[in-house]
Amino acid sequence: MEITRANPRVCLVCSAKADSAHFGVDSCRACAAFFRRTVLLARKYICRQSTDSCNVSKEVRFTCRRCRFMKCLSVGMNPESVPTTPNLRIPDETWKESGRIKSESEMCEPSSSQTGLLDLITEQYKLMESIGMRNDECVMTEGLGSQLQRRNGLIAGSIGLQNQCVRASLQTMIDFATFCFPEINEFDHDERWLVLKNWMTSRFIFDGVHRAQIHFPGTTNYFMVTFLTFIDIDNLDFYIADLASIYDKEHSIRLMREMTTKCTSEWLGPLLTRASIDEAETMAIYGLLCWPSYLSKSSPRVMETCYKYHIRIFKELHHHYKKTGYTDYSSRISHITSILLCVQAAIQRLKEDMQIYRLLDVYSGNELAYHVVN
Repeated sequence: MEITRANPRVCLVCSAKADSAHFGVDSCRACAAFFRRTVLLARKYICRQSTDSCNVSKEVRFTCRRCRFMKCLSVGMNPESVPTTPNLRIPDETWKESGRIKSESEMCEPSSSQTGLLDLITEQYKLMESIGMRNDECVMTEGLGSQLQRRNGLIAGSIGLQNQCVRASLQTMIDFATFCFPEINEFDHDERWLVLKNWMTSRFIFDGVHRAQIHFPGTTNYFMVTFLTFIDIDNLDFYIADLASIYDKEHSIRLMREMTTKCTSEWLGPLLTRASIDEAETMAIYGLLCWPSYLSKSSPRVMETCYKYHIRIFKELHHHYKKTGYTDYSSRISHITSILLCVQAAIQRLKEDMQIYRLLDVYSGNELAYHVVN
């Protein structure tokens, strides 16, 4: 007897494979998450082409957010079907009671969502990664053309195009942080920018080594500069090839090689190898990188939020370790703490190097990447 298979479900927004109906319409998870986040955050987008008629497909669905959202509405996605966002803010009474900080045993009592924040970070990071890789592919393909070099499915990057990739994914990175940590939306402009640029720089350092270890196992010769692009430490001439002018090429390459080699081979790389962190620990690190224990020039309000999120993330790690069967996880926490300290130290070195790059005309001072780090 011949069995007739049902036609595969297709996302009505971008034509990618749809896993189920979301908000009343067959759609892929990426478009559903985009629609939900746009509604919850009340985002207002501007058409990149100023036509309100950009093509929206699985190949270019991340190019124009306004046209993608309008396509969601036109195919029948209902904003009223989006559930109210869970309360991820941390009320003071959760951490303080009658003027005292709750004890460790009180904070570790079971809750209805014992790893809710880590789960949210995981979901939003994967969405940010998907969008970032798509943006990188578009920028690099258009910018390099026949000079495009691929290795292990990734693309050899250049410093000029790296800045374009950062700019293309900037809003996505901001959306990640503000969606996972709603308190950021209540900060003033200077507070928000301080937190966001620290997180983006921290993620750059951490992901540069961590993702390189995943995609290029067994070697320390690579550093990831964006989600899809990498630096070949042994071929830095290619990385700076698109610079119009540079004062001292050899000095610049030597500085880049020293910094990336220290990160991959001496500082962060060995720590990550010893720690062998799992997905939940990785997501906890992303959260903790956003809220460092010390943030220069931060206000008391920012530091209070940093402290609260530290408590919450480590509490959720406690539940993760209990669930996975770790009886003594003090070494796991020690590894994570060491990784965070190493990233902060690397940031200070990167800031110093950026000033030298500015003097060597590697950066003009107008690039987004330069302003994020500094």
